[in-house]
Amino acid sequence: MLHIIGLFILFAVIVVLLIILLYKNRETRKLMATMVRRRTRELEVQKNAAQTAYKVKSRFLANMSHEIRTPLNAIIGLSQTELERAGPDSKANLSAINHSGNVLLGLINDLIDISNIESGDMQLKPEDYSLPLFISNAAASAKLGIGIKNIELQIELDHDLPVKLHGDKQRINQILGNLLSNAVKFTNEGTVVLRTSFSTLVKEDELLLIFEVYDTGIGIRSEDMETLFTGYNQPDIGSSKSVDSGGMGLLITKKLVELMGGDVKVVSEYGKGSSFTVWIPQQIADKTVLGKETVEELRSFTWKEIQEKRLYLPYVRALTVDDVPTNHAVAKGFMKPYGMNIDSVLSGQEAVDLISNAQLTYDIIFMDHMMPGMDGVEATKLIRGLGTDYSASVPIVALTANATPGIEEMFLSNGFNAFMAKPINANVLNNVLRQWVWDEEKDELFSQEIPEEAEAKSSRLSAYTIEGVDLEAGSAQFGGEDNYLEIVKVFINDTPKLLKDVQKFLDSFNDLPADDTAAAPVLKNYTITVHGIKGSCYGICAQKAGDLAKELEMAAKAGDIKKIMELNNPFIKNTEELVEKLTILFPQKNETPKPSKDAPDLTLLHKLLDSAKAFNFNAMTELMDELDQYEYLENNELILQLRQAVDNYEYTEAIELLNTVLTDGSEDPK
Repeated sequence: MLHIIGLFILFAVIVVLLIILLYKNRETRKLMATMVRRRTRELEVQKNAAQTAYKVKSRFLANMSHEIRTPLNAIIGLSQTELERAGPDSKANLSAINHSGNVLLGLINDLIDISNIESGDMQLKPEDYSLPLFISNAAASAKLGIGIKNIELQIELDHDLPVKLHGDKQRINQILGNLLSNAVKFTNEGTVVLRTSFSTLVKEDELLLIFEVYDTGIGIRSEDMETLFTGYNQPDIGSSKSVDSGGMGLLITKKLVELMGGDVKVVSEYGKGSSFTVWIPQQIADKTVLGKETVEELRSFTWKEIQEKRLYLPYVRALTVDDVPTNHAVAKGFMKPYGMNIDSVLSGQEAVDLISNAQLTYDIIFMDHMMPGMDGVEATKLIRGLGTDYSASVPIVALTANATPGIEEMFLSNGFNAFMAKPINANVLNNVLRQWVWDEEKDELFSQEIPEEAEAKSSRLSAYTIEGVDLEAGSAQFGGEDNYLEIVKVFINDTPKLLKDVQKFLDSFNDLPADDTAAAPVLKNYTITVHGIKGSCYGICAQKAGDLAKELEMAAKAGDIKKIMELNNPFIKNTEELVEKLTILFPQKNETPKPSKDAPDLTLLHKLLDSAKAFNFNAMTELMDELDQYEYLENNELILQLRQAVDNYEYTEAIELLNTVLTDGSEDPK
């Protein structure tokens, strides 16, 4: 009995204990739930505070980066300008300032990109783009970066790749540019390979675009691999300590790839090289494949872009500014099929005067960079500072044969709207015109079709072979032989004078002490003149002469007088021989004698003077054609001199010649 009572008491105690435990557990759960809710609220507050602080930090970083770019662009632009006129003593320091400024600008741009990506402000801008053009441009940039390094660049592509894709071309170009730039930077000699292939996705009309950049450079240590894409630790770069790199390029690459839904991997062996591979989803815009022929052309760097259909812009008036008449002829040759009205001046000061006087208004200005006296950057700044709505808004496009890294940023920060490299690319020109002057409403008023373009190769040019000149390419470049021959004719007339200037500058430089500051402006003028000849040679597809001029220009910029002395005479001799060879394209004709006339028509001469003062080249050409129909008994020499001045865009010379016969009080008969 006692045993049963004991069991009962024990059972009762257990029940009571269980009730107590259950009660306490419920209270505990309530307490825990309360604590969890409180902690959740605290975490939410902390999260919001962190996000707010992060956004403030990112916004501050972006704003400060933009603010820093303004004075930095001034430093780069001004140092570049001064570098061109500097003497030997200051050239090295200015070059270091300019180089350091460009490096710093690259770091600022990287900071802005990282800030925008991490704050979610970077938006992708997908568009259709040509894959072969994309690959060709990437390869050209890589070759520019290789410079004098003993590196072979190889291009490998899958010939079944589509010709046109849809995606953010600008960001993909940034990704590929970072990878190729790193490969070139960290490879002293050997090979850099760009392989492009694809794999299909489940979705229709999509693929994974695959880029692999392989190099035989210094490679990456195994202990650096984990932090390679963080951007906060610079991996060991062995003997390449002089390489400019902020260590953020790969971080940006990884973030951009991930933003587009892709991936990036790296394989590297220290001392032997690295291989970076990215996979990026892209839509297929055109299922036509590259094919073996296009792939082979890209591999051999002989691929040429198919020219887009030109716009027709008879309502546009353009101004070209260049100190070399041949370069005007080249620019006009490219622009002639657009039906635009085109005027030309030979200096930055003339352009400023023309815009300031507002005798004519232009829809777009194409401004050369390197010109004697006032260069294109100075001229553009003065135009922008004229204080009128027109001078502030007229589109100004920089034209230069110095397509070096960072040069476009320099132009855009100094008042230019766009940049085009010489020799002019027809599709780039078409895109610039479409962006800045094309008017859809006006297009409807001008329903006339663009005139049919002549065949690129004509029977006349095919009969000639001139060493150092690609006549077929020149004819194709300018839409037929007639346009091309007009440009060659200007080259023949203009180049001998420039060669005399080259020799004159060099002779005067010889008379000055090497360390005399007076030598600097002479060397600057020498550099500008050789630069102009380089552009005109490339303009008529005379590659060899252009390359010689380029080598001289680089020597002059470096202040390498010994090399200038070594190369100058061979350059002049080669170019003189080129001019002589080109004259064969213009055989002498037995022309019918012109009808005679007592004297030139004064009305036409007054109109010619007015046109010269207004820099209206088209009107001057038409008036000269009319005057040139006769052989004059009086002042015939004047007409010959006027023809030469007009053909060479020498407005001041034409005005002075005309004033000799129109300052006797005679009035323009109306």
